[in-house]
Amino acid sequence: MGRLLFFLIFFLFLSLPNSSLSSFSFNSSTPLCLSDQSSALLHFRNSFSVSNFRFSSCDSYPPKNSWKMGTDCCGWDGVTCDTMTGHVIAVDLSCSRLEGPIHPNTTLFSLRHLQRLNLAYNYFYGSTISSKFGGFANMTHLNLTESSVAGRFPDNIFHLPNLQLLYVGYNYNLTGSLPTYNWSTPLKSLRLSRTEFPIDLPNLISNLKSLKELYLRGCNFIGSYPTFLPNLTQITSLDLSYNNFGGQFPWSLLNFEVLTYLDLSGNNFIGQLPEVRTNLTQIFSSNNSSNSQLVNKIPSNLESLILSNNLLNGTIPSWVYTIPSLLDLSLDNNRFTGQIDEFQHNSLKYLDLSNNNLHGHLPISIAKLVSLSYLNISFNNISGPLESVMFSKLKTLQIIDLSHNPLLSFSNYSIVDYTLPNLWDLHLSSCNISDFPDFIKSMESLRELDFSNNHIKGNIPIWLLEVGKDSLSSLNLSYNSLTSIRHLPWKNLQVLDLSYNFLQGPLPIPPLELISFQSQGII
Repeated sequence: MGRLLFFLIFFLFLSLPNSSLSSFSFNSSTPLCLSDQSSALLHFRNSFSVSNFRFSSCDSYPPKNSWKMGTDCCGWDGVTCDTMTGHVIAVDLSCSRLEGPIHPNTTLFSLRHLQRLNLAYNYFYGSTISSKFGGFANMTHLNLTESSVAGRFPDNIFHLPNLQLLYVGYNYNLTGSLPTYNWSTPLKSLRLSRTEFPIDLPNLISNLKSLKELYLRGCNFIGSYPTFLPNLTQITSLDLSYNNFGGQFPWSLLNFEVLTYLDLSGNNFIGQLPEVRTNLTQIFSSNNSSNSQLVNKIPSNLESLILSNNLLNGTIPSWVYTIPSLLDLSLDNNRFTGQIDEFQHNSLKYLDLSNNNLHGHLPISIAKLVSLSYLNISFNNISGPLESVMFSKLKTLQIIDLSHNPLLSFSNYSIVDYTLPNLWDLHLSSCNISDFPDFIKSMESLRELDFSNNHIKGNIPIWLLEVGKDSLSSLNLSYNSLTSIRHLPWKNLQVLDLSYNFLQGPLPIPPLELISFQSQGII
């Protein structure tokens, strides 16, 4: 009876479908990765040398020490396998400092099941992209950003049936042509910035029905931009920066409800940003230009609004300060006038309003932007006095630049009991400052400090010599009325400017690391 029961269970087990068998676990010393695929990966990676060049876009360079023959490649850094078959389906070698050409017969092409391939931020100097990249029938994501590949981009890659993401931007000599007909693709994200592709945008938009993200910074456009605007309503991220577009600002883009990222910087757009349409009477009341420059409602999903380096004028419209999701507001290098209004939400991480004609006090609400890491309102006409307590809650601040606001001043100095642990750069040049503000006393991580062209006089205080003692690399105290400095305690100081002061006596011996030392005009 026991033997009969055993055979019944055994045959029942054999009759289970493959999908059911996969749920059982077996103890085996055989690695999941197929040996030919681990060999192909090793051969591909070892065909390059490792460069000392570091890309600014790479926050870190992940180790690949786990790539060793005889180990399971499915456990290697940057490698993903199909848990059912053991086939390698994803390879991420981005930011690996690989240097050398991608050979046309590289073993990479033997990994026929690849779905995702990321080779961004390497140095494949002048490699042509082989048409064999178009043989990855299952490919959904291909990223070759800033990898120094040259020549013509193979047309067959555009026709991969499952391709959803294609990043080839910042390969400055890469050219090719986008399909103009019979282009049926599920492509959702396309990045061609700083390449030599000729861009026929109306045709591109009409073909890519699934497109959500489009990055075309510094590209070669065919025709004029306004013809494509009505067809972009499905786009969530749009970068058309540095394309020398001109004319009126394309304000209709702000009506796109799903838009979260908009970068139109580095163009020649003129005019004013539109205000929000408040009632139906405004829509039909007249045809004059003031009523036409309106948007239907606040673009409440917008996270990044980047309009730097244009010719925009007028006041910053009120709706800009009320977007609840806004993380990045960059309106620098325009001709905006008026005051900076109060921000209604605390979401901002990056704020740049520099190089405009803004005036008035800094809004009190800046003190509540607790996620802010970058603050630049330099080269305006902002007036003071400015209370140092404004920064007390901004623990994530890394850069503050209020330079060249000649009416700004600091007053009511008092002993501060807060620190800004992440502050790297502080620029307060030409700010009508007559003394070093106390709030910098606790800044231990400062890299750059600029108090040039102010009205600071007397001895450099002893406490200032402790600021950024182990981190400060640049110090500019020029064009003041300082009379003495005892010594230079900063271990990593590379740039020092003490020129045009009234320093007397011998100057302290500068550290060996110093690259630039300016002292002209000292008596």
